[in-house]
Amino acid sequence: MRLLGAAELGVGHKEMLEFLAAMAMTWFFHAVPALIVCAPIWIFGRHRVLWSRIDYLIIVIPWAIWVLLFIFGPRPGSLSSALVEAVTLGILTAIAPILRVSATQVNPSLLRYIGFGVVTLSGIFLWALVPFIGE
Repeated sequence: MRLLGAAELGVGHKEMLEFLAAMAMTWFFHAVPALIVCAPIWIFGRHRVLWSRIDYLIIVIPWAIWVLLFIFGPRPGSLSSALVEAVTLGILTAIAPILRVSATQVNPSLLRYIGFGVVTLSGIFLWALVPFIGE
């Protein structure tokens, strides 16, 4: 399978660079709030929960699914909408580690996947339900 270049997709290099810059900006606006709310939970919860590398992917996976929906979905999008949704998803990312720390009597791997599912579904609902915000 061969990846298509910018010319084959019908966009110029300038548009492709602008698009990549916008996606990098949404990553920044998502990752900073996510790390601000998740890092203390990971640090102070390490005595109650054994964190694995998979737990830290909560920063990346829901954002990646949301970005794919934002890019390829049928809704119109704007940079303003993307930034608001990215910050909101970053804050909602704390749901997964909070679930892991608060419910220690439940199977930890089950809670890990429930947390991933809840945060990913919140990203999908953000994409679907947040109204278009103009530039």
